[in-house]
Amino acid sequence: MLVVTLAACAHPVANPPAATPVAEPAAPSAADTVYRWLQGRFDSAEQAASDPDDYMTITLAMCAVSVPGIDRALYVEQAVPGSAPYRQRVYAVRDGDPPATQAVTSIYEFVDPTAFVGACDRADLSIAADAIVEKVGCGVTLTFADGSYTGATAPKACASTLRGATWASSEVTLTPDLLESWDRGWDAAGAHVWGATEGPYRFVRRGDAP
Repeated sequence: MLVVTLAACAHPVANPPAATPVAEPAAPSAADTVYRWLQGRFDSAEQAASDPDDYMTITLAMCAVSVPGIDRALYVEQAVPGSAPYRQRVYAVRDGDPPATQAVTSIYEFVDPTAFVGACDRADLSIAADAIVEKVGCGVTLTFADGSYTGATAPKACASTLRGATWASSEVTLTPDLLESWDRGWDAAGAHVWGATEGPYRFVRRGDAP
């Protein structure tokens, strides 16, 4: 009697195709995170209530805008409640070196700021490239450590003529819900001529940008 084993007659099983590896999503860069954290509505009301001699209530609105040539642009507006804005800017947020932990902000002034008052309440806002002028030397490099981004302007790099100043300094700390900003002006002899004397303004997030 002929005995045939199944093993001998079975067709060899082809090896299954190797699974295609799934690419991990790229981690956001520091510039992406800073850009996202800066967007929103903030104010310094709590600080002003606890120390009215040194701080005022200031509102701060920052929202994404479209500007040719700038990938991450923000419209920035500061005001005392009930008054017209006293500062309007465009911030550009770009990759630093290394991009995983550093972001670089550049600051732009408006040729005609009155045309953009309340811009964060408008839909699909766009700003022409020739409507703004860069404040060279006034940008800040922000570095991530211990849950926050911190940075400052380079010494004497940001020109200012406000109240007799010749240059301005800015120190920044940013977390998801708080922006600390200490802007000060200095004269040619290095004397402090404007800005808070006791420490930075503390802008607490009150809502997301529209």
